[in-house]
This record gives sequence, structure tokens and C-alpha cells, in this order.
Amino acid sequence: MKKLLMIILSVSLFSAVTAQRHGVVVVRSYAPVYSSFNVGLGYGYSPFYNPYYSPYGYNNNYRPSKLDNQIADITHDYADKIESVRLYKTLSGSQRREEIRNLKKERDNEINEVKINYHKQKS
Repeated sequence: MKKLLMIILSVSLFSAVTAQRHGVVVVRSYAPVYSSFNVGLGYGYSPFYNPYYSPYGYNNNYRPSKLDNQIADITHDYADKIESVRLYKTLSGSQRREEIRNLKKERDNEINEVKINYHKQKS
């Protein structure tokens, strides 16, 4: 009986130990602090909680600049053109690849022009 009890105890202890988390995932150079302070304002209220701060590096209030919007528009337009060339089956494969390469070069040139003009207007 004593042996059976020790076997059950050791198996349960082993399963409890293996179920524990191994290691700490560090997102930045510091470990996150999880603290809660109950003062009757609600369960788990923390005076250190800031809804506008994310420890994972995401900025919740990010608004894209005019340059970002222009680049996104150009990229979207050229992605649509490239996809239509891929679906255009009357061209041979080499002609389609050449046309796609040309469209990608045009896209990159147009993005570079927009960046240059945007920075010229700022200064």
C-alpha cells in the first residue's frame, strides 16, 4: 500500500513538474510586470494599466502620413496591374514575365519619385 501511494505521488509530481512553463518569453529587454491592485473599483484594477500603451511595440494611435498613403495607393494599383497581366493568357510565359518585370520597375521608379517629391516639399 505504501509503495502504491509513493508511485501515485511520484507520477502526479512528475506530471505537475512537466506541465510547468519552461523559460520566459522576453519581447523587449525587460520582462513585463503584471500587477493588480484592488481598491473596490473593479476586479483586477491596476493603477499602472495604460490602454494607450502596448508592450509589444505596437502604436495604437498610428496615423499613416501622406507619403505612406501615396505609396500604398501606388503599390495597390501596380499589384492590380500585375495580377491582370498574370491572368492574361494570350501572352506567352516569357512575355508575361517581361511585362511583370517592367511593371515592377515602373512601380519602384514611381515610388522613388513620390518619395523624392515628398521630401522636397518638406524642406
